[in-house]
Amino acid sequence: MLRIYSRIRTNYKFFGTLVLYVIAFVLMAIMMPRERKFTYKFQIGSPWQYADYTARFRFPIHKTGSELKAERDSALADLKSYFTYDAYQVSQQLKDFRDNFDNEWVNYSLKVFNISSAETYNQAGNYRDLHKLQKYYSDLIYSLLEKIYQRGIVEMPETDNSVTPITKTIVLVRGNIAE
Repeated sequence: MLRIYSRIRTNYKFFGTLVLYVIAFVLMAIMMPRERKFTYKFQIGSPWQYADYTARFRFPIHKTGSELKAERDSALADLKSYFTYDAYQVSQQLKDFRDNFDNEWVNYSLKVFNISSAETYNQAGNYRDLHKLQKYYSDLIYSLLEKIYQRGIVEMPETDNSVTPITKTIVLVRGNIAE
């Protein structure tokens, strides 16, 4: 104990500054603000990828109706619509088409040409021309569907009837890339 006490007495300046630094560090840590950081990452020109960010409190907007209408109209004039391309949906719809088309073609052929059963239609050589037509129409419609899905089918969101959106730009998002 005497050893520690004598060491502190001989090096009191060093221990004094060390204690002051520790006290200053503790006080700074206590006084630091405890607010949350902005945890969102975004880039200018890219779509917002998170849920709506709203304030935790209410505040009034002091604008007249004409000012609000002018701001809405200017915002709608510069509106860019963002749509996400879903490759899974494309492949699923094309697969469903193939399955359903073949089944419906067979059912149609059974009714129109008075064929007794699907097995007879599939195995008999008498219906070779119908099989060729089935393959031709299936391939034709499949290729048309592929082209349509490649270009995209846009489902416009429902808007307020008083506001008519004037969409000048449509942005298609494939993966992480906006086209």
